[in-house]
Amino acid sequence: MNNYLLGNQPPAFDILYWNADTTRLPASPATATYLDLYFTNPFANPGKLVLNEKDHRHEQSRRGHLCRRGAWTDHITPWKGVYKTAQILGEDTTFVLSNSGHLQSLLNPPTNPKGVLRDRTCQSGGGPMLSLAAAEKRKGSWWLDWRDWLHARLPVKRSPAPASLGSERHPVLAKAPGTYVFD
Repeated sequence: MNNYLLGNQPPAFDILYWNADTTRLPASPATATYLDLYFTNPFANPGKLVLNEKDHRHEQSRRGHLCRRGAWTDHITPWKGVYKTAQILGEDTTFVLSNSGHLQSLLNPPTNPKGVLRDRTCQSGGGPMLSLAAAEKRKGSWWLDWRDWLHARLPVKRSPAPASLGSERHPVLAKAPGTYVFD
């Protein structure tokens, strides 16, 4: 009411600053490939995805290495559609539903006492609501679940963090957040 009807600026809210940051995708082959994913939907249309000049079929990816995250009130990628994508990718795909909206669910820290998530392995034949009813509901953030999921599937040798930023080959060009914010 304050900003739509009265024309006042809304109060500052830290997460909204993330919305104001553009992706700055360049006009490049990478951007064209990214946009082609929307038009061809290769995960639902076998034979439409080519990587390194080889046809890729999503059936080849069904090895329990897929995890999808949805957000309860996401207006950009509604969670029921994300769940259907997870079903297309295979029954062993893990699906995690986080409360909040698009950005809020992504930025939900592990210490958030209001964070709620539901975890479920996708099942064929069941729709999103059936899966939701059978999912385990617990407090927390999807970040910790994702960390545990990754560690169980991708054993990685840990190495200490570098003592300083940059390297001889890739020197630091500017202090964070970078000069692009001043453009």
